[in-house]
Formats: sequence, C-alpha cells, structure tokens
Amino acid sequence: DMKVTQAEGFDKKTLFGMLEDLEKQTKPIALDARKRLANEKGESALEPWNMGYAMAGDLTKKQDEYFPFATAVKTWGQSFS
Repeated sequence: DMKVTQAEGFDKKTLFGMLEDLEKQTKPIALDARKRLANEKGESALEPWNMGYAMAGDLTKKQDEYFPFATAVKTWGQSFS
C-alpha cells in the first residue's frame, strides 16, 4: 500500500477502482477480438503460446521484405564482426 501511495499519490482502493473500470470498458472489445481471431485462425490461435504469432500476421509479412527470415542466422553472425 505504501508503494502505491508514494509512487502514485493514492491508495490501493483507488487503484483497483480504476483497474475495474478499465476492465469493464475493454472486456467486450477483447472478447470480440478473441472471437474474430478464433474464426479467422482456428481455436488453437487462442492458446497463449500461439496468440502472438496468430496476431502478428500482416505486419510480419510486410517486415519480411526488410528482415527476411531466410538470412536471419547469417545476419546475426555478421553483427559480431
């Protein structure tokens, strides 16, 4: 409690009130996004270890032009010289 009061200037009760309000506002959006992800990529995309990869999609493809995976090890090795 002391840490929150020192750093933020209010108590834990106020902090958790803010966090509960944030959850109420964002939960429907997050649930909808999860449903769309499952519809597009399959239920396995909702597993914690797959979610980052499943959501990366288009950005990863666009970046591959500049940072191709095929040359990743070679590029990494050259970074030491």
